[in-house]
Amino acid sequence: MATSDIAYLARCINEPRWSRQELDEVESLAQTVEWRGTQGEERVALILLAELFSPLDPSRAAAYIAQYTSLGRLGAPQLHLTYGTRLDAIVAYVQGIVQIALGNVKQGTKSLRDSLAIFDDAAYEWRAGRCALRLYEATRDGQYLERAEHLLRNYAASWLGNEFRRLRGRRANDVLLTPVQERVFKLLCAGKSTGEIASSLERSPFTVRNHMKLIFKAFRVKSRPALLVEAAKRDII
Repeated sequence: MATSDIAYLARCINEPRWSRQELDEVESLAQTVEWRGTQGEERVALILLAELFSPLDPSRAAAYIAQYTSLGRLGAPQLHLTYGTRLDAIVAYVQGIVQIALGNVKQGTKSLRDSLAIFDDAAYEWRAGRCALRLYEATRDGQYLERAEHLLRNYAASWLGNEFRRLRGRRANDVLLTPVQERVFKLLCAGKSTGEIASSLERSPFTVRNHMKLIFKAFRVKSRPALLVEAAKRDII
């Protein structure tokens, strides 16, 4: 758990290399654990692993969530975090991020809304705010950005405050892409084929095509050539 917390901290302060180094160490340790014999803090580590991997490797994050859910409910919660439905909310959050990354936006946004509702009820503002940010990225619905602004009002100087300002700035420019879509967009601009993009991102061609449709929608175009022209007009490439 301590190492996963360090990996999380490194992610928050925008130190991806340090975060990945710590994450690799956590994963090595996780492979030595007999998870069916764990309770409390040890088992929660599976959810934290899934959460850390969700923006990096959705398939691996999904595997950790599946492993966690296969173990059943905690018999004797030992952490404040494990009381109530907060763990369910974190699981729903990770499932939402994973599904959106895999191109299943409708299913992913439902999971994120479920997570937001639980964190809202628990007055867990920073986690609810983060859900709202991810929902805004996925849906481009301004109500979620406004909700995030309210929830994160006490976190303006934090990494989440920076994330809010980044997304608000993108909204002002009328183009908003998720992190995965941004990577697809850059590869499209580099002239890569659908198959090459899928290989580079370790996604299926079907998933890449789903992201391309959303990118075209964001730029209000219907083809790759039109996308490149519009991106050049906006001085993005």
